[in-house]
Amino acid sequence: MSNVDFGGKVLDEDPVPTAPDHYSFSQLQTFLKCPQSYYRKYILKEPWASGFGMTTGKAFHIAVESMWKTKSPKSAAKDYDAFWQSVDVSQLLDPPEPEDLGNHKARMLTLADIAYARYSESLPPKEVEHRFEVGIEDFKVVGVMDLVTQDGKVIDWKTGAKPPAQDIATTSRQLTLYDYAFRQEYGQAPSGLGIIWAGYLKAGATFEERWAGVRLQKDFDRLVKAFQALHKAVKNDGPWAPAPDGPGIWWCSEEKCPAWHTCPVRT
Repeated sequence: MSNVDFGGKVLDEDPVPTAPDHYSFSQLQTFLKCPQSYYRKYILKEPWASGFGMTTGKAFHIAVESMWKTKSPKSAAKDYDAFWQSVDVSQLLDPPEPEDLGNHKARMLTLADIAYARYSESLPPKEVEHRFEVGIEDFKVVGVMDLVTQDGKVIDWKTGAKPPAQDIATTSRQLTLYDYAFRQEYGQAPSGLGIIWAGYLKAGATFEERWAGVRLQKDFDRLVKAFQALHKAVKNDGPWAPAPDGPGIWWCSEEKCPAWHTCPVRT
């Protein structure tokens, strides 16, 4: 591997491969999309730029988490502002125009306020940003459930330019992991799995809900096999293939991949 980071900057030394001490859903998702990206991001630990959409989604999660925990819009706004102060917007993959940034940040904070007003009573929390760790064979998987309600529902907040597919709660591998972890921790199945999408459409602030029942054993078996494939690749140092060619592989592009210009496979 060349000693060049995702932006083309020459590094002082070649990165030293280091296997992660745990896995996460984000790691699994990266591996399944592009093993070569996984290798560079999680094994070589190269600098890895985020997109603006992902960054605003994280900011929204921080505001919602603070709102649910403190029940204070002022505290949420303070935490939200602190997050943005830590972000170098110029280093994002797709930085917004300066005049658009302030408006977008204000809208997302308002969206978090509206989410709390809309759902705080119907989704009373048992746990907010609940961190979990589950064991699979000789490795562990860690993650965070956005919201666990008092009646046992597991909620995942999503943001983005458009609402997710109608069947997303049924097909989401992430919710499968949450169900798997919930059962290990609480000794029973959750009462439901949900994704709540928050965004701005022409009509203004919009929320759409996607719900599903709990998973079956075959769903857990597929999840475990996927993590086993990731763990095997890490132990065997590969193979670290690139993302497959074909329509719909949007993440393998100059606009979406931080390592596009220095990819040893594509170039």
